[in-house]
Amino acid sequence: MGLINLALIHGTKTVYNIYTAAVDSSFEDVAAGLGLGVHIPLQQLFLNIEGIGSGVSTLGNLADQGFLARARIYLGYNFAFLSLIGGVTFNYLSGIGDTDVSLEPFHTYEFGFSSDKHRFWPGLFLGVQY
Repeated sequence: MGLINLALIHGTKTVYNIYTAAVDSSFEDVAAGLGLGVHIPLQQLFLNIEGIGSGVSTLGNLADQGFLARARIYLGYNFAFLSLIGGVTFNYLSGIGDTDVSLEPFHTYEFGFSSDKHRFWPGLFLGVQY
């Protein structure tokens, strides 16, 4: 979707909270959100399942908001201090009012039941976790 995300995760070894902040690559849209996740350790591999809800705004007009919901499932591999993660997402963006928020999936694919105010699309992601 073109968002660069930074997340703070805290909780127990199996259930955790997620606090996110994001900006798009053109620095026009920003997002802040909260989520909940489940961590399933598999020796050096692990599986995480997460749900995150975010408010998305244009940087010039923070009152111009949309709502972004993401369901994510991903695998990770633990190295000494870092983990490499990668997985799939299901994304939903809803415009609130006459919003100009226009996050676009890089691949431009949307599910057939998307509309002007409700957009649904799949995604992939890679990241590093400390």
